Amino acid sequence: MNRGIALLCLGMSAGALANPMQNEYVELSVVVDRTNNSFQLACTPKRAHSEMPKDWVQDCNRLGRQVLDLAVDSGMAIEIPAEPFGEAGRFVTEIPLEAADNIKPERLLSPAYGE
Repeated sequence: MNRGIALLCLGMSAGALANPMQNEYVELSVVVDRTNNSFQLACTPKRAHSEMPKDWVQDCNRLGRQVLDLAVDSGMAIEIPAEPFGEAGRFVTEIPLEAADNIKPERLLSPAYGE
């Protein structure tokens, strides 16, 4: 599993040059837990919640699926869900944009993938 995570990180580093894991609104990163041989995806918004498009969590999910595809391509045996950020992503999308002028979500974390 450690080899798979290392290959994933290398794949992301090389891929990030050609296809960055970010866009105008969000940035995606991988949080590795070596103790459990697993990783989580972290999606960090770049703006206050009220300045984000309503569907910004879908950007997180799309970028997350790209990273999970890289993980599978590098030999990791994981399932790729339609929404990698699951419940956390659905919860954030229910916060009304106009009610959150000064709120900037710190980051969304996915469930752990791996062992």
